[in-house]
Amino acid sequence: MTGSTAALRTLRQKTGVGVMDAAKALKDAGGDLVAAAELLRERGLCDRPVVRYPQLEATVAVFTELGWSDATYDDVPTLLLGTPAQQRTALAGLRSGQWEERHRQSWMAWRGWARQETVDFIEVDPAMLWMFAVRLGIGARRAAQMASGVPEGPALAVLAARGPQFARTFIGHTSWMAVPLVAYHRLPVPDDRDYLSGWARSVQDALAETRVSSAQPSQLETSVADSRVKLSNPRQNSRTGEAVRDRFAEHVRAAVTAGLEVTGPLGRVLPAGVSRGWMDRAEAVGLVLAGLDAAARPVNRKAWLGIWLDGLHATDAEIVAQADALVPVLAAGDALVVERLAPVLIGQVDDALLADVATVAMTMSTKKALRVVLTALARRPRPSAETVETVGPQVMAIDVGHDRSLARAVQAVVDGWGLGEAADGPQTSVEGLWRPVPPVAAGATPLPVDDVADLLLARHLDGVDNYPGVAAIRR
Repeated sequence: MTGSTAALRTLRQKTGVGVMDAAKALKDAGGDLVAAAELLRERGLCDRPVVRYPQLEATVAVFTELGWSDATYDDVPTLLLGTPAQQRTALAGLRSGQWEERHRQSWMAWRGWARQETVDFIEVDPAMLWMFAVRLGIGARRAAQMASGVPEGPALAVLAARGPQFARTFIGHTSWMAVPLVAYHRLPVPDDRDYLSGWARSVQDALAETRVSSAQPSQLETSVADSRVKLSNPRQNSRTGEAVRDRFAEHVRAAVTAGLEVTGPLGRVLPAGVSRGWMDRAEAVGLVLAGLDAAARPVNRKAWLGIWLDGLHATDAEIVAQADALVPVLAAGDALVVERLAPVLIGQVDDALLADVATVAMTMSTKKALRVVLTALARRPRPSAETVETVGPQVMAIDVGHDRSLARAVQAVVDGWGLGEAADGPQTSVEGLWRPVPPVAAGATPLPVDDVADLLLARHLDGVDNYPGVAAIRR
């Protein structure tokens, strides 16, 4: 039999034919696996198309000859790239569309999307082949296009070695590996939201992995100091290091400017970074207020407010100092925002601003928030006449409906500010079949219960006078 046992096994695995058929095809093809597979297809023994990638096969031959096929990821930085002639041969197969075609077919097969199985005999690790290509010098766009399933540590080692210009072009085509490359080469922070979202996730992951509290900063400090060592070591986590602390404030500024969703990781890492001293608190508060003002959705306004009040522990004095900027935020009509801000502002702002705060706060459609606003107004001493003249009519005009607690809240403001008479609250009236009880005639004698029952039953007859018991009742 022509051909080795390994070749026979490979042919059977690829084509699914029996031992005798595979051995005969190998013999007839002179040991050429591709030719043998084509013979089996011609004989009707294999219905899978035989695919050939001539240039890529030449690339794989160089790849194997240089020892890449048997190497590990740790060996990648020191593996040989071959002679200039070998490099030209290898790059010809990596720059062409054949690699892309096979890469796409392999990826679809891995995802279970391949409609028809094919037969080819290129058996290499795609991640190793990708790193071989990057080290050989394929373009950044091609590298970004073909990167799939490559471990981050080894990938960063070969990408960073290509220099900052290559890294800048690479991250322009993909957000994968963008965060560690920007940190490693200290590139300008991109304003791309995908990149910034990936950065926020990276910081969140790094904080979770190091499990550092504000009382134990040593672990994280060590990881930051060793960031460049970690980036050159393919077995280290590439998401730590400079991306965690060194340019934290710069990234947060870019994220807020780009309108990154604060309900995601950004909302969690911002207060954590401030508490660890990675960002000045005053600057963080300014960015939070900018985000609060620019937020278009209620959920984002609530998230920004939560960061400020709970994450950054805003004081009442700080809230009052920002009263002018918070009036438009209150005007958005978010119940939770009004409930948390209005009591502080109403209780402490000066009379000149109280009218604005109270006016926008009382536009709330939820009664709970409106009661909170009215309670705060009632607790404040009577303001200036001008303010009372502005706010008072709005308080008096509130429709309390049947809500007794809301009516009491309105009355408390009326009493405290001396606004005059307000609505007495809900007026209940009895409706239906009930009628007012008539006055009892003087000297009337109560009837026995049985006689009353007879009288009531008589109403269901044609005439009360025809009922036998009526005369007795009347007597």
